Amino acid sequence: MGALEQQQVISGLTPDARDILFWELRDSKIAKNKRPKKYGEKHPNPLEYPKHRLVFIAPHETEGKQKWFYAAIRADQEEYNWQVSYPFPNLTTTPIFETVFITCREDFIPIEKGTEHPY
Repeated sequence: MGALEQQQVISGLTPDARDILFWELRDSKIAKNKRPKKYGEKHPNPLEYPKHRLVFIAPHETEGKQKWFYAAIRADQEEYNWQVSYPFPNLTTTPIFETVFITCREDFIPIEKGTEHPY
């Protein structure tokens, strides 16, 4: 990789340190970066990022450059991806738990409204 392709910007999404989102700056003029990428494609460095997949490609401010975003497979989201709220003032016996899961479209199976949480 050239010097421009080594730049990474990393963000932590959750309390789990393995769950990071990052982008790498790529030169779209280089032949290997011209072919259309498939979303969900593995990161080119599987030793360092074995669970990360390509999730988005965006233009960069610099002409001819692109930001390639990678995110970890979110297999264990239920361990940390939830929020609790109390909709009624001074009443803590009726909490509402909310989870928002991120999944690939092809893996999504809708559940019926009112289905008990599986965890």
